[in-house]
Amino acid sequence: MKRERLLTRWAAWSAVSHSKALLIGLTITILLSLGFLRLEMEMTFYSMMPRSSEQVQDFETITEDFPFASQVVVVVGTDGKATTDQVKQTIDALQEEFSDPGYSYAIAGVYSSLDRDFLSDHGLMFMKPDDIAKFRETYTDFNLTPLVRSINDELEREYSGDSENLEDHELAAVSQFKALSHLLELIDGAAGGEETDSMEVTRTIEDYLLGEQYLLSEDERMGLMFIMPTITINDFMDYGYIVEFEQTAKRIAAEHGTTAGLTGMLVVGKDEMMTSEQGLGASMTIAFILIIALMILAFRMNSAPILAGLPLLVGIIWTTGASGLLIGRLTIMTAMYMVALLGLGIDYAIHIFATYIQGRDEGMTWLDGITYAYRTSVPGIITGALTTAAAFFALSFAKTDIMRELGLIAGIGIVCEAAAMLLLIPPLLGLRHARLEKRGKPDTIGSRKVRISSSLTGRVGSFVTRNPGKIAMAFLSAGIVLALFAPGVSIEDNIMKMEAKGLESVELQDLLVDEFGMAPDGMFLLSDDLQEMEEVTEELKDLETVASVDSITAYMPSKGEQAARAKEITAFRDVLASRPAAGETIDSWELTDEIFRLEMNLIELGDMAFLGNMERLSPVLNGITGIDDEGKKFKETVFDRLAVSLETEAVHKDLYRLQEQIDAGMGRILDDMADPQEITADMLPKMVTDSFLSRDGDSYLLSISPKENPWEGANRSAFKNQLATVTDKATGMILVADQLTYMATVDGIRSSIIALIVVGIILLLDFRNLKLTLLTFVPLLLSFGSLFGIMALTGIRFDFVNIIAIPLLIGIGIDDAVHINHRYRLEGTGGMERVITKTGTAVLLTTVTTIVGFGSFIPSIMRAMRSTGIVLSLAMALAFIYSIFLHPAVLVLVHEKFGASLEPWGKKEGQS
Repeated sequence: MKRERLLTRWAAWSAVSHSKALLIGLTITILLSLGFLRLEMEMTFYSMMPRSSEQVQDFETITEDFPFASQVVVVVGTDGKATTDQVKQTIDALQEEFSDPGYSYAIAGVYSSLDRDFLSDHGLMFMKPDDIAKFRETYTDFNLTPLVRSINDELEREYSGDSENLEDHELAAVSQFKALSHLLELIDGAAGGEETDSMEVTRTIEDYLLGEQYLLSEDERMGLMFIMPTITINDFMDYGYIVEFEQTAKRIAAEHGTTAGLTGMLVVGKDEMMTSEQGLGASMTIAFILIIALMILAFRMNSAPILAGLPLLVGIIWTTGASGLLIGRLTIMTAMYMVALLGLGIDYAIHIFATYIQGRDEGMTWLDGITYAYRTSVPGIITGALTTAAAFFALSFAKTDIMRELGLIAGIGIVCEAAAMLLLIPPLLGLRHARLEKRGKPDTIGSRKVRISSSLTGRVGSFVTRNPGKIAMAFLSAGIVLALFAPGVSIEDNIMKMEAKGLESVELQDLLVDEFGMAPDGMFLLSDDLQEMEEVTEELKDLETVASVDSITAYMPSKGEQAARAKEITAFRDVLASRPAAGETIDSWELTDEIFRLEMNLIELGDMAFLGNMERLSPVLNGITGIDDEGKKFKETVFDRLAVSLETEAVHKDLYRLQEQIDAGMGRILDDMADPQEITADMLPKMVTDSFLSRDGDSYLLSISPKENPWEGANRSAFKNQLATVTDKATGMILVADQLTYMATVDGIRSSIIALIVVGIILLLDFRNLKLTLLTFVPLLLSFGSLFGIMALTGIRFDFVNIIAIPLLIGIGIDDAVHINHRYRLEGTGGMERVITKTGTAVLLTTVTTIVGFGSFIPSIMRAMRSTGIVLSLAMALAFIYSIFLHPAVLVLVHEKFGASLEPWGKKEGQS
């Protein structure tokens, strides 16, 4: 054939004129190296998202302009055993430590509690006008009996029969009811003659009116604080800061008898880097050494790794340069593929060297051995390279940018590696021979006693040719049985489950959902319009999947809204100024009635919270009332004690004193809160500006926290779908999860179908025989069915990392069979045993080296890397087994038993 003649001519000329051939290779290398000038390394998470997406552009702006978007969450009391005081003391100590100016290089801000001063100065300005009006109705008299009566009126007005309203205010209600319980304890103590501390009374009133200062779990045995780092998710080289934060937090927590852990995307990113490197470097080094040793032992040629390694390196350079010229960038995904390209490229060298040395073992000269290798093996290499490249190029039809780029670069890489091997191996062998001659040393390949071992493949060849029918039936049956389980294979849509098992940063994410009713990773919205942000905030708060919505509008409403609130605040100040003074009498029976009424109200609210699945509020109310979810009394409560302590007409003087303390403290706090002054950006606390105001002050951030962990596919889908009913501009890291899941499902299926069609066309053009083309697909399809079936049976899922097994399997699964086909045509009828003996040896070596390379991922503790190693190794092993056993058996049956022609169209059997 014309192709074989051209290949042998190139092999002969380039081997003899090795200097000129190497100069051609050098020229190509220099030209393609110009691509390095255009090449950008985008080792960022942004590169994994759609480049043209407005959401992605907003997310990049957010991470750069708002430290809040990259916050590190510190969970204190991770084991849930610390007391509330220990948790608060630890948080205070951490706040003091990380606020030290010495951390300014790594920390932009540290926040562990609400800014009480700011809240107490402007509290009512954060409330809606209607709520301020209700506030005015409630807080008109701070004497004990009127105050408790007003609280009852407020509870009945706000929540009676309205579970949705109670659920909407669940977090605020938890804090309010805890403070109310403490106030009742103070009343009980004073009624029994205990002197109350005015500072404690003031703190209780602040907790009731302003909310809990610390962000605590339901049982108050855990707490949160937030570190705003100076780095973002893309600053991989600075992840050491996170290690420093973690070590310091754990040390300080231990000093206070508690525990501490860190989470958030920065922490997960740090853990991912550390776990992916752990053990993997050593494993890959061992794999590299094993591959080199295998080549030396198999070929008995010490220079084989160098002769193969140089073209391999040149192929990488060509691929990188071409990527720069055509695409202009390498991303995390495409850069990772360069490692896989090493394993694929070496396969071409193994096929050439195996055939070359086999020819030398049969007595050929070095030059005849080269031309023999190019005549017998290289056609199969070219077809195999084209099919593998086509499988990857098919990814270019994907909808995701990163998958398209991966397909294009991978396809280019296959072509470049194959071209580099075919162009450079003959001149390198020629250079080797010339150097040996110049030094007067013999070429040991031609005179060695130990030849390349083909005993194993020889026995396989003999077995297959004697029993083609039994082998075909056995392997077809096994493949079909395994394929029956294939529909059970699933896609991993939670990228956190691809991390190493037991990572604290990942486990803490679930803990935050369970203990704090919020997930650390949510969505963001960028806006420069406060009015629009107010409207969106209110709509988002009504969504079932949303735990909380935080934005600057909670601290700095729009001018129009502040004006409306200022009017109501002024009216409230008038009422506050005219309130009755603290009385000198208390009707204990009337107070008892109101307290009993309060108990009934809280019991009703407890029932509503239980029926409404308010998991944070229900236990709090149960603890206050002593009534469990089944309506049974399980403990004595403050209401029981008050029924006794107030059962007398003689009111203790300490109760009058408490009444005076409440009047003074509440009057002062409410007077501070009722400030009608307009709030401007320069008045906001640093915590608010760091979180919600851009560095240039021109845009605002809205943060949306989901109730459930958004990394779970179902939760993420529900969360995003509900957000879409309000806005289409929400963005965040979880977009990456959707992008990667889409890659592993829709793009993977579409690209695989296209790849199979294109590969079929290439095979048809190469073989020019429809029967042979269709038969070549049999081992590939059975490899797919078996791989999917085994994955379904063992519970291994596809993910965006191991999905690369599909194009690799299409390429290599076909590649092995193609080599068998080409050699069988050369050997002719009755030559299958020699085909398997000779070609099978090279196929076995390439399979072993590929499995050794991919198998180096298996020891990794990172689940994504481990599953990738398992899936790819399994895929390569299946492709080899079906290609070396089933495919030859089927060819023998079809051609030699049933007489079907496998020759190209128009060529007769036996015609040369």
